[in-house]
Amino acid sequence: MLSILALETYPGGSACASEILRAGCDQRKLPIKRLTTKHSMEAFEGEAEEKAKFNTVVLSLKTVRKAHIDLAVRIRAQWQVLFVIFVLENYADVAAVARPSIQVSGILFAPPEQAGLYKVIWEVYREYIRVYQSNQSRFVVKAGAENVFLNTGDICFFEAKAKKIALKTPSQEISFYSNFDSVMEQLPEGFVRCHKGFVVNTHHVRSVNWRDMSISISDGSIIPVSRGYKQTVAEALPRFEESV
Repeated sequence: MLSILALETYPGGSACASEILRAGCDQRKLPIKRLTTKHSMEAFEGEAEEKAKFNTVVLSLKTVRKAHIDLAVRIRAQWQVLFVIFVLENYADVAAVARPSIQVSGILFAPPEQAGLYKVIWEVYREYIRVYQSNQSRFVVKAGAENVFLNTGDICFFEAKAKKIALKTPSQEISFYSNFDSVMEQLPEGFVRCHKGFVVNTHHVRSVNWRDMSISISDGSIIPVSRGYKQTVAEALPRFEESV
């Protein structure tokens, strides 16, 4: 999921990209976990110090100044995984921001259209998933006397079976002694507990059926969602728009 920090220099209305993003986030039409908007350089820079909290920056600029360029270059150099989107008023400013030291992920013009902004956000999200999976962590399973190492991105879900946990990938199932507290400690962002007996990888979720309280997984499995975890699942999977 995307965690977005926005610098919004427009006062609001149709030219305000952050308002479009906020509406899309609230309506669960965009893959946004967190959206923080600041209206001044000072406030933005203060929030940007918490770089571990964000993976995407939106700079909505009525006028591009050297300070904005310097800021974009600085945070690009400091953040390990970062996507930078500009919303500009003047075509002449494109040359100022489109430089290798910033590595711009998207440029739109004010007032931004909802469809265009949504498209860029979804493209950024898909690229984030690709980068995330290429740098994915390993999950270690002790199966008998051996340790088995798996890419977390290959794991579809975990299921509790008696005193064991069954790990399911598209091609295999591995059972091992553990509990979900220990399992979750090993897992990166993207895994969610949906039931007392299941943990799913959100990147393998095809659909959510809120009426039947179930999740469809990429390998064809149907995983139950318990009412106690319904809100957690809804927050982890905002791209599925059914009412919760």
